[in-house]
Amino acid sequence: FFLSDTLEVAGLDRNYLTGRPFFLSNSKEPVIVISEKLRWLHLGYNQLTGMPLPSNLWSRRLPNLTHLYFHHNQFTGTLPEFELSNQTIPPIQALWLHENKLTGSLPESMNQW
Repeated sequence: FFLSDTLEVAGLDRNYLTGRPFFLSNSKEPVIVISEKLRWLHLGYNQLTGMPLPSNLWSRRLPNLTHLYFHHNQFTGTLPEFELSNQTIPPIQALWLHENKLTGSLPESMNQW
């Protein structure tokens, strides 16, 4: 599943998507590939699995992402410490991860947000 390399907003909620999002897939054909220009991503109310957020999400993969909605999926694991490029704070304004199967505490790097 690929989206335009110029896309800035993607609302893919309630689409019965399954599997792992683009940055979680180890296969040659990831489930979702998204533009680095993306600012707003809504993938809530699907059946996505795995760990939802890699440590380099904002430093290398989606540096412009401000709104991330991953609620009501099947994500598991503990959130990682986030790498911040040049010690900059991610531009995140909304991060919804509720109604998943996440464990552990929030990473200390989130205190800098």
